Amino acid sequence: YPRANKLLEKIIVHDPDARFLLRLFLGPNWSWRDYQPWGQAKAEQFAHYADGSAGPISVGAQAPRLAAESQLADIVRHYESSDYADRIIGYQPGLATTEMFHDMYREKGPDVSEANQQGFRRWLRAVYANDAALQHAWQRADITLDQAVIPTPEADRYPMHQARPGETLQVFYDPSSQCDWVDFSRYANQIMADRIIAWARIIKTEAHHRKLAAFFYGYTFELPGSNSGHYALRRVLDCPDVDILASPYSYVDRGPGGTGHFMSPVDSISANGKLWFNEDDTRTSVMDMSQVTFPGFLLGARAGSLEETLGILDRNTASILVHRTGAWWMDLTASGAFADAQPWQMLEQRLSLYRDLYRDPIRFSPEVAVVVDEASKEVVRDDWTVNAENLYGYRDQSGRTGAAVGYYLLSDLLEANRIPACRAYVFPNAFQLDDEQIAVLHRRLERDKAWAMWAYAPGVWTRSGVDFHRVEAVSGMAVSVAPV
Repeated sequence: YPRANKLLEKIIVHDPDARFLLRLFLGPNWSWRDYQPWGQAKAEQFAHYADGSAGPISVGAQAPRLAAESQLADIVRHYESSDYADRIIGYQPGLATTEMFHDMYREKGPDVSEANQQGFRRWLRAVYANDAALQHAWQRADITLDQAVIPTPEADRYPMHQARPGETLQVFYDPSSQCDWVDFSRYANQIMADRIIAWARIIKTEAHHRKLAAFFYGYTFELPGSNSGHYALRRVLDCPDVDILASPYSYVDRGPGGTGHFMSPVDSISANGKLWFNEDDTRTSVMDMSQVTFPGFLLGARAGSLEETLGILDRNTASILVHRTGAWWMDLTASGAFADAQPWQMLEQRLSLYRDLYRDPIRFSPEVAVVVDEASKEVVRDDWTVNAENLYGYRDQSGRTGAAVGYYLLSDLLEANRIPACRAYVFPNAFQLDDEQIAVLHRRLERDKAWAMWAYAPGVWTRSGVDFHRVEAVSGMAVSVAPV
């Protein structure tokens, strides 16, 4: 612990009242591949991709998972008995990227290592009682629980890309032949959520429930693809040991004049008793660009002047006030992103608004709710275009309407007490709805006397097939399929 302690001491020297949310990297990452003392890691425990390349430790590997849990317990136990204990407000563990999405899934597709293959089969055995149930679900008579494999990516699917001019777009996985992709996506999302739940329980146990458990998770609007690992947010929200979820604010439309939106259905986070934090890593005008060596750092527009810097930070501060969230400012490359007095003066002036809200709390009651469905993300074969048009599009454009807009999970709308009554509900991706869910939604819309806006093909996907007649059952409007 000496190196970590030196970092804490450097901060305490400058701020004797400093408090810490410790971000922990539970290794090993890819660079440790040859470091045998760590659990005698074997080659098959590392991620492998269809192109033959390798990555960090596979999320599906059992031995490294148990080692990481033991490592986390040791770290929390150490610091809770250290001189820093009273300064630590919580712990934020993560994998190699800390952001809890599957490594390289956008660039290379699924991890097809033997470790992840075995993890997928364990998951299938827990979901399906026997071979017959799996065969029925996948509509394949030749498959068994012992023989099921992670689906192989089609040529040219990765790196993920938007539909090219003239390219035919397959929006959904074909229920008659691609339910292996749907189930693999469910597995990939649930295994990441379960890792978070296990780590949160360890933090609570070792800290005797005195400290907060925080994680980067819930990028439902932001991440493309069906198998990112981030689409089991409902599972995480149901865990009483998780306190804080976080992400950078969206890299889409974040520059001057942009909406600077949340990656997550942020109002569902607070509706479930959790706290959301934006990591505000704004590329400010005052940073020293000669210090920036981070690849892809300018993803997200850089402010061109101090006036633009203050405008972006002020917009972000207003956003977290409206949605009752928190934020930390992140100088991501240690290049002096906030090395100017004026941003801090602006923030100090705005703090009075937060104090007023804390003194007299008022629940955020939006006029419009944008409602996103996790289960529907898992049946979308197109990785990028549908996310760009439906998720980015409806989220970011709603921020320009002048209405008060909330962002929620569909599961919270189906439970009526979690979302306040709205005048309108926008459903950007309600592609997979069963009959009971449709009935509940209709009752909710009738109760609230509200408008509904359905994007593209609501309710169309079922395990039995893609059925466009279900669009009429959802929307009340007759539709027909036309060739293009």
